[in-house]
Amino acid sequence: MGRYPSAETVPSAGLEYVLFGVGLSLSSLVIGLYGWHALAHGLPAGPILVMIGIGLLYCLPFALAGFFFRTRRLKRLAAREALLAYLDRAVE
Repeated sequence: MGRYPSAETVPSAGLEYVLFGVGLSLSSLVIGLYGWHALAHGLPAGPILVMIGIGLLYCLPFALAGFFFRTRRLKRLAAREALLAYLDRAVE
C-alpha cells in the first residue's frame, strides 16, 4: 500500500458481482443438469451425487476469486476511511 491510501482508487464491486454470478449460475446449471439426467434415466443417487460434487469443484475457483477481490476492495476502503477519519480529527 502506498503512503497515502486515499490516493489509491478503491476498485468497484463489478468484478465481484460478475464472478459470484458466474459461480452461482454454473453451480445451478451443474445441479440442474445432473438432476435432470438422473430423473430422465432413472440412475441411482450415489454416482450422480459424485458427479455433482466434481462439477461443483469446477465452480469453486469463481467464488474464491470473488471473495479475494471483495476482501481486497474492503481493505482498501477501510484504509481510506481510516485516513480520512484521522485527517478529520487533525483538522478539528
